[in-house]
Amino acid sequence: MSRERVIEVALELLEAEGVAGLSMRKIGRRLGVEAMSLYHHVPDKAAIVDGIVAAIYAEIPADDLPVDAPWTEQLAVGMSRFRAVLLRHPAAVPLVVTRSVTGVAGMRLLDALLQLLRRAGFDSQTAISVINCAAAFTSGHCLAWSERSTPEFPRPGPEQTLHQVAALPAAQYPGVWWALGPCLDGSAPTDGVGLASEAEFELGLRALLDGLNRSLRPAAL
Repeated sequence: MSRERVIEVALELLEAEGVAGLSMRKIGRRLGVEAMSLYHHVPDKAAIVDGIVAAIYAEIPADDLPVDAPWTEQLAVGMSRFRAVLLRHPAAVPLVVTRSVTGVAGMRLLDALLQLLRRAGFDSQTAISVINCAAAFTSGHCLAWSERSTPEFPRPGPEQTLHQVAALPAAQYPGVWWALGPCLDGSAPTDGVGLASEAEFELGLRALLDGLNRSLRPAAL
């Protein structure tokens, strides 16, 4: 057994039972050892959580951004990769969004993005703010998708939302009917009903980055 193996099993447990099910006792059980044995490899549960987050960051490619593209395009690619990894590990999203970047891979990714913004002409504090804004938008989108559906609280689908819309008087809710009425009669797709789609993520991310470029980037550049 090693620290890496403990983290690997902890991630498996997290994906099987969620954050509430992540415990030293259950990790030990999966490894066939007593929980106390884990402390020979990790100091505490917080270290396991940090290890899980570091493992998530390690899956994000950081060294092949499109270097000839504008900084907004490069950062958009980086955030799209971040999103793809988070959606691959939905149970880990609540941990990632509440922890700082950690691990060698996470720091390499952060360094690559900071160098990108430095080349684009940003000062250090503004560069950090740009990354924080983009990461918060991306992780918030993923957090909405990561919430697990349970028998007690099933995730509502488009049909449930549209069922509510159908019961609303159009005269009292003209905006809702203007936007969603076409979905009821089949003249518009229902893909955009409810949680944001990948297309809406791309739209929102690029609008955010374009806005930051206009408002924060030095005028001389």
